[in-house]
Amino acid sequence: ILFIRWFLLKRLFISLGYFLLLLFLLLFIYTILIYFDLISSNMLNFIKFIIPLISILFSSFKLGKMSLKKGYLEGIKLACVIIVLFSIIVLLFDKFRIRSIIYYFILFITSFLGAMIGINRKKVSS
Repeated sequence: ILFIRWFLLKRLFISLGYFLLLLFLLLFIYTILIYFDLISSNMLNFIKFIIPLISILFSSFKLGKMSLKKGYLEGIKLACVIIVLFSIIVLLFDKFRIRSIIYYFILFITSFLGAMIGINRKKVSS
């Protein structure tokens, strides 16, 4: 039983690793674009909004592909972990606003849908 629980948590941690790796990679590219002034100031807020969404979509898609069944539950678990991490960061460095709740809801839906798409894209061996 302990091995099964570890296996389930292992997939979640692998997906969380995908999320953090892609998030840092996209933020690095974003920083380079800002440094060399290659993007307009109008695009800055949009890119800051879309980078975590792309990261969570990709990681929940991979989690869905690794899942055996009920991909939406795996997406919900991943979204909850990421939202808790983001909430802690926001509480430490900024005020918690209603805008944050709306953004977390969008992250939640993105993770939910990404895992559902991932489990439906999984190759079924016949």
